[in-house]
Amino acid sequence: MIHLKRFVFNPISTCCYVVWDEERTGCAVVDPGMWRPAEREELFGYLDREGLRPGKILLTHGHFDHVLGVSSLMERYGSEVFMHPKDAARVTESNIFTTALQLDPLPPFHFTEIHEGDHVAVGNLDFEVMEVPGHTGGSVAWIDREDRILFSGDTIMKDSIGRTDLPGGEYDDLIRSIMDKIMGLDGEFTLLPGHGSETTVGYEAVHNPFLVPFNEPDTRWWEQDGLSLDGR
Repeated sequence: MIHLKRFVFNPISTCCYVVWDEERTGCAVVDPGMWRPAEREELFGYLDREGLRPGKILLTHGHFDHVLGVSSLMERYGSEVFMHPKDAARVTESNIFTTALQLDPLPPFHFTEIHEGDHVAVGNLDFEVMEVPGHTGGSVAWIDREDRILFSGDTIMKDSIGRTDLPGGEYDDLIRSIMDKIMGLDGEFTLLPGHGSETTVGYEAVHNPFLVPFNEPDTRWWEQDGLSLDGR
């Protein structure tokens, strides 16, 4: 069974998740976006108080607001980083944005490459890699099928979808990733996004305004069984 704690960091209000298993044999951090020293101390203090040592860092993509705290976690805990190789360029260009926002420069870091269908164990938890390009070329979602949880990054959020106007973004790819992969999951799957509150696949399938054009039935309503135009 998964346990998790959500934090919100940096000026972009990026969600960072600490996850660990029931027996506390493994711990990981998803998208560590800590920026200010106070944010780093908030996360480190929580980990230390709970006796958690994050051996792994799971990145949904390489945008600066999701990786600001990677190097500090690696330095303190020796964490191994997992990221799709297509987003290495996003990390490289991150300092364009950190400079513009007057943030500390982002140090480079090494990472282990991940691809569709790979599995990363965090203690007794199993996280499967789902490639969901669109927001960036290397965006992934981390899926815990046993607990029916998906860390969706910036691909889909409650009542919204990720932007595609930044380098590496592609709208058509984003919609295909959402409709062909994420919306194909059981409606009770919990989505834990990179920004905003948690939601579910079922809620987004019905309510997300950006997906409405893609939710039309294959059969027109007047041609469906049990319906007629003349009342018979």
